[in-house]
Amino acid sequence: MNRGRRAVLTWTGLAVAVLAGVLSFLSWDRAGQVAGVVSAVVGVAALGVGVYGDASAQGGVAFSNTGVIKAR
Repeated sequence: MNRGRRAVLTWTGLAVAVLAGVLSFLSWDRAGQVAGVVSAVVGVAALGVGVYGDASAQGGVAFSNTGVIKAR
């Protein structure tokens, strides 16, 4: 495993541990609100990272010369 992947796994594990610790001290209602906001932010970030990774691997364009679609 290279150094970059190990760093990502380390920081991800640390973030999960901190979030679990924070949520364990909150009331159920407040913890649900915080978890909802965190999951929305993480989802948008993951989508951005995925699109960025695909675009950089493909040379900038993910879909080109895919053919012609004809509706009947």
